[in-house]
Amino acid sequence: MAVVFQVARADHKQFSGHLENAATMGRPLLVEDIDEPFNDIISRFAEQVCMKQGQWLVKIGDKELKAADGFRLYLTTRLARPQLTQSQVMPAYIDVVDFTLTEDAITDQLLSCIFQHDKPVSSCPSS
Repeated sequence: MAVVFQVARADHKQFSGHLENAATMGRPLLVEDIDEPFNDIISRFAEQVCMKQGQWLVKIGDKELKAADGFRLYLTTRLARPQLTQSQVMPAYIDVVDFTLTEDAITDQLLSCIFQHDKPVSSCPSS
């Protein structure tokens, strides 16, 4: 069975309706082209999605709706290397996947791999 995604923009006037529909129908919601600072938008969504008594709830305005199985929230951006600070509380249910492919990003990843596997050279005994 094919998964039906709903696609919306966070700045759309009907966004709350899209979020409510996806949550109650158990459909994934893809929020595209987020162009504001990621920490702000993640904070906003983290406040809207919470778990109480083992059930995922979505807050929309004054309502708390049970999120049906299958509800997922995906955020996309065209920002190159969005800045995420660790001082911001990142809920455990949020994963960040950065598909940005730049020379700097590749260099950072390669250096990280090298430093993880590189062993310090012990000094040679002096004669």
